[in-house]
Amino acid sequence: MDSKWLSGPDFLHNKDNPSSSVKVSAELDPTDKEVRKVSTTLTTSVSDERKLLEIFERISDWERLVRFVTTLMTSKLRRQSSHTLSPVELKKLAEQQIIKILQAEHYRKILSHPSVKNQLSSLDPFLDKDGLLRVGGRLSNSTELNYGVKHPVILPRHSHITTMIIKHVHETVHHQGRLITVNALRSSGYWIVGCTSAVSSYIHRCVICNRINDSIQKMADLPTHRTEPAPPFLYSGIDCFGPFYATDGRKESKRYGLVVTCLASRAVHLELLDDLSTDSLINGLRNTIAIRGSIREIRCDNGTNIVGAHNELSRELKNIDISRIKTHFLKSNIDFLFNPPHASNFGGCLGAYDPDCAKDFECDIS
Repeated sequence: MDSKWLSGPDFLHNKDNPSSSVKVSAELDPTDKEVRKVSTTLTTSVSDERKLLEIFERISDWERLVRFVTTLMTSKLRRQSSHTLSPVELKKLAEQQIIKILQAEHYRKILSHPSVKNQLSSLDPFLDKDGLLRVGGRLSNSTELNYGVKHPVILPRHSHITTMIIKHVHETVHHQGRLITVNALRSSGYWIVGCTSAVSSYIHRCVICNRINDSIQKMADLPTHRTEPAPPFLYSGIDCFGPFYATDGRKESKRYGLVVTCLASRAVHLELLDDLSTDSLINGLRNTIAIRGSIREIRCDNGTNIVGAHNELSRELKNIDISRIKTHFLKSNIDFLFNPPHASNFGGCLGAYDPDCAKDFECDIS
């Protein structure tokens, strides 16, 4: 058998062969045009980005879109990365790629020249290390806020992806109103151009929100004294709130407040109560009358102290000789109109009954 098949040609064993001294470098010149440039992005051309956007428009859920892009990127990113990426890192990279494609479609000129004056100049936009267009603002020195809140990513209003993000955040806050949804968007690190009108437009089309709003019970008509002019505090509504802790020497005690609101002018008067007893409430009403003038009618809930004040005033009025002080009695007579239990809206003023707040009071609803 020929030994050349095993040992190769003779010139390879010749030490004087110049080819044996040639050293081949494994490093490639990055400026060489023949070297293929490897990019870590998902797409490399404008046409590919638009094709992806067309595919994205077929998906109606933000979480599903992120999972779809994560699946596309998983094998490629794992080959290019020196360590294994966690699911959280893959999800973050997928969200960045989706937003990057969206920004490239709507803000291509701004991304190429971010310092040139444009329609987003008022937001002081800049490109971060990941190539995302973010709001500049004045919160860079804040240590309490995360980076997404200080510099949220900019999103166009008229976009299917933006609508999916609004839908996702709106469902996260359990279909709350416009303000809560906008705040949740900002807290999530998104700055939508024309955010208020975009969120209002989506909520107006939200099926669940429309269903909930249609099922809300219609409020009753306002009381007569809410719709007719009258002297201040002649027709009033009252309620108690608190407690507040006050220091009296070395002793710490509870104090409560009495709020008196005029049904006609909506003016408010506050009185300090030592406790929620009937005597304290009567003293508070006497102080109010001394300062604001006589009260003809009071609307209130069924608090035990208020009912007690009404009963005690009724007993005292029976002992008065009406024939002697009839004129004065008519001027100082007060009618108490109590709301039905758990229906403070019948008073036409103050707030609705809140069981979380009532636990701090001694005004039990009967």
